[in-house]
Amino acid sequence: MATTVRAWCDGSCLKNPGPGGWAVALVLPDGRRIERVGGERHTTNNRMEMRAAIEALVLAAGEAPGAAVEVWLDSRYVQDGISRHLPRWRRCGWRTVNGGAVKNQDLWLALVAGVEACGAGVSWRWVEGHAGDAGNERVDSLAQAEARRQAVGEGRGTRDAGRGLTPSPLVSRPSPRVSRPARSVELTFPLYLSLTDRRLVAHGAWPGCEARVKGVSGAKFKKCRHREEALATLAAWGLPASALDLAEQAGA
Repeated sequence: MATTVRAWCDGSCLKNPGPGGWAVALVLPDGRRIERVGGERHTTNNRMEMRAAIEALVLAAGEAPGAAVEVWLDSRYVQDGISRHLPRWRRCGWRTVNGGAVKNQDLWLALVAGVEACGAGVSWRWVEGHAGDAGNERVDSLAQAEARRQAVGEGRGTRDAGRGLTPSPLVSRPSPRVSRPARSVELTFPLYLSLTDRRLVAHGAWPGCEARVKGVSGAKFKKCRHREEALATLAAWGLPASALDLAEQAGA
C-alpha cells in the first residue's frame, strides 16, 4: 500500500481583497479520496492559497497519520515562502529583507504547525495553473465556486465537497467518515480548547477548561487567540481541521 498522501490545493478571490474561497483534494494511502472547501467573506488571494495548504496538511495528518504528504499547488507565494523564505523570516523576527513585517504571519505559523504534524515529511510540488493538470483544475474550480458562494452570503464554515457536484476522475465523493454538517453557530475567539478521550471542547473561559482537564491523564489544552491558531493546535494534536467546526461548545 502506498504511504504517501497526494494533495492538491488552491485559493481564489473574486476581488483582492474580497470574497474568497479555498479548496483541497486529497488521495489517501488507503485509496480514499476527499475534497474539502471553505472561504471567507473578506480576504485576499494569498490568504486563501495559504488556507488551502494548511487545510491539506491538517486533513492529511488526521486521516493518514505517519504518511508522507505531497502538496501540489500553483501559488509561487506559498511555494517560495515555505521553501525559501521561511527560515530567514523566523531568524529575523518575522521581518523581510527590507525590514517590514512579514504579511500573514498567523497563517505561516499555522502552516509550520501543519508541516510538523505530518511525521513522514512534506514535499512541495509547484504546478502551472490552468495548464491541464487534473488535480489543479479541480481545486481551482471548487475554490472559485466557493468564492462566489461567499460573495452572496451562502458560504458557512468548512465542509466536505462532493454532494451536488460531479466527481472528477481525480477525486470522488468524500468518505462518509468525514462527511458532516457545518456548524450553524460560529466560534468566538479567543477561546480555550480541551481534548480528553478524543473529545474536543471549545470553552469560552479558562475556569471551564481547567475543570475539565485538571487531573485527567493525557488531557490537552490550549488558549487560541484566533481561528488559525486553533487550526495549528489541532494539527499538532493530530486532528483534522473539521474537528474545530464540530467541537462541543462550553460557555465557561
